[in-house]
Amino acid sequence: MPSGHAATVSSLATIVGLIEGWHSPLFAISFIVAFLTIRDAVGIRMYLGEHGKTLNRLVQDLDEDKMLDQKYPHLLERIGHTPLQVTVGAIFGILISLVGFYIWS
Repeated sequence: MPSGHAATVSSLATIVGLIEGWHSPLFAISFIVAFLTIRDAVGIRMYLGEHGKTLNRLVQDLDEDKMLDQKYPHLLERIGHTPLQVTVGAIFGILISLVGFYIWS
């Protein structure tokens, strides 16, 4: 259920912030990478999934033309994550990196 992408990039940003400092350029870069990855997981991929769903319906509605079913593949409709999945993934990533950091340091 949780997003592995959100967990990975939020964990990376947390560890970099803890080790290098919250005002370091490396933390800024890792934060931006995390933001873009999470934005991609929620927004852009969900939008692409809606396009796939709409195109699949259009091909299905043109049922009298069997060539469409043979020529055009069925598109994926579940490409992205829901906001809840991304939030849970980011929380897991932050918590796991905090626990790991304080156990091994």
